[in-house]
Amino acid sequence: MKNNILQSYRNSSFYTNFNPKKWEGILDIAYSSVVEGNARAHNIILSDPKVFEDATLYSTALNKAIIQEFKEQVGINPIWNKRIRRFKSNRMIYYLVDRDFFICFKALGEENTIEGTNSNRFNNTIKGIDFSLNREVLKELSKLGVKGIPPILFATFKREGESILEIRFQHYVEGFPVIDFTLNEISTSKTKQKQSNNNFDGGLVLDIV
Repeated sequence: MKNNILQSYRNSSFYTNFNPKKWEGILDIAYSSVVEGNARAHNIILSDPKVFEDATLYSTALNKAIIQEFKEQVGINPIWNKRIRRFKSNRMIYYLVDRDFFICFKALGEENTIEGTNSNRFNNTIKGIDFSLNREVLKELSKLGVKGIPPILFATFKREGESILEIRFQHYVEGFPVIDFTLNEISTSKTKQKQSNNNFDGGLVLDIV
């Protein structure tokens, strides 16, 4: 069964045909939400620094601030406010973009891959294996005409102390980001897709020409 699922991802048109320029508007909002959310979280943490000495509480405050910022920026945007749907399943927030894919916010680890808990659900997500959503979310997706579970584009961020060092957009298959780019890359005149040199057949990474 898993092999069949992985094969469907290999043949998926999402990462082979993904054009970041088409989605640049919502990617700009996601990028801004990380920057402004980090500033918002910093102000909250300054109000009671002892409470937020715990790394988990710090990360939770940052994630909440980013998500709140994204919600507010989408809400006031006349182009995107009717094109984004928010879903919550298994304590994770998903934003459905035009019924095509989810955006999720995640921190980057030392190897520039997303941090997460050592759970089957998380490991399956970054391997490209179908992940579970609760029944209510699946029903809502079905009402919208979405077949199956949409792929995830992670808006990832690496921070050091109070600063955000880097923001990348990534889509994972078999634990490897087959889509991986920054906004600076798509703002150039052209992008190309290059064959990855990992063991995954057909992995594609967006890169600068």
